Amino acid sequence: MVTIRSSTVDDLGLLLPCDQHIAEDELVRILSAGRVLLAFEGPHFAGWLRYGLFWDEIPMVNRLYLQEDQRGRGNGRTLVMEWERRMLAAGYRRVMSSTQADEDAQHF
Repeated sequence: MVTIRSSTVDDLGLLLPCDQHIAEDELVRILSAGRVLLAFEGPHFAGWLRYGLFWDEIPMVNRLYLQEDQRGRGNGRTLVMEWERRMLAAGYRRVMSSTQADEDAQHF
């Protein structure tokens, strides 16, 4: 079973080696804002969802990543559904995501 929790700056060491799509200082800022959800299957780090605000008002997934051994097991869906639940609870009525047309993620 996957458990999901919000990130803190203390998670920098966990994410920095995995997330090469963002500068370290920006990742620290996002972690401080709690805009990363971490997924764990037992003690195993399963993946994460990082988001920002499009036009400063619409939550948008910037990065969804699951470890290779965690894919195809429903963990990504669980992570996205928890993020959507949290955004709704925070008062957001819309969320966004985007992928490149040539990525497998477009079918997720």
